[in-house]
Amino acid sequence: MLFRSKTVGEPVNQIAVQLAVIVAKAARFDVPKEWPELLPALSGAVQTTDDTVQHRGLLFLHHTIKALASKRLAADRRAFHDLAGQIIGYILGLWQSLHTSLLAQVSQGAREAEVTLQKAVLSLKILRKLVIQGLKKPDENSDAMAFVGSLFAEARTLLEVRKSAPAHLKELLEKYTVLHPKIWSDLLENHPFAFIQHINTALTFVCSLCFTVQGDGLLFQRFTIFSLNLLKGVLLCMEYRPAKNIEDTRDPVTLQAHAIKAEFFRVETIDRKSVV
Repeated sequence: MLFRSKTVGEPVNQIAVQLAVIVAKAARFDVPKEWPELLPALSGAVQTTDDTVQHRGLLFLHHTIKALASKRLAADRRAFHDLAGQIIGYILGLWQSLHTSLLAQVSQGAREAEVTLQKAVLSLKILRKLVIQGLKKPDENSDAMAFVGSLFAEARTLLEVRKSAPAHLKELLEKYTVLHPKIWSDLLENHPFAFIQHINTALTFVCSLCFTVQGDGLLFQRFTIFSLNLLKGVLLCMEYRPAKNIEDTRDPVTLQAHAIKAEFFRVETIDRKSVV
């Protein structure tokens, strides 16, 4: 099946979205064997310096990755794991570049900020699928874990930026910011042992913003809901619960997670972390 380069350069966004959905549906059945040129073509579009083409490339890639991630046969899962390993490094680098540019452009009031924000949202959505569903063991990928860890500081920065952002950017900025706790929750739900190294940071982040004056004027409803759901997820995670008789717990990683939670929720620790 051929993929025409002008397709990914479609100037009308609504049409581009429909094309991306159609291509993704075909890709679910034909990639990689029957349509080997699709992913290289999209990778080329994503690497271009043309804003429209790069945006459309990310849009098509997002829908395609989403479709491929939904396949459940063992052979398809292995193929998606291989794909994720091949492209996650580049997409991560692209997101970091877009995110840095976005923060600078919003602070400067640059008109390019809206397009950069749209591309940052798409690249983060792609990373969400690659990390959560594309990596069999995310904790064995140091770049992926560093990326997840960086999201806590970046989310707080975005909350600050949102306060003074232009009105026309606020809705999309909120959508972008909410993607951060969604990724944490996805990792916790699908790879709880990979999330252990982030438990203390996550609890500190949520508790400091939601239960102290540090969050005054920063939070908005959807972000608060997702943050509190993350807190609930950590507290109720079955993999973090030791046996009733702790000595009977077989997995040392479970004991590690339990110890981190127990230490965090000591009165002295809570008081220290609540200080502004």
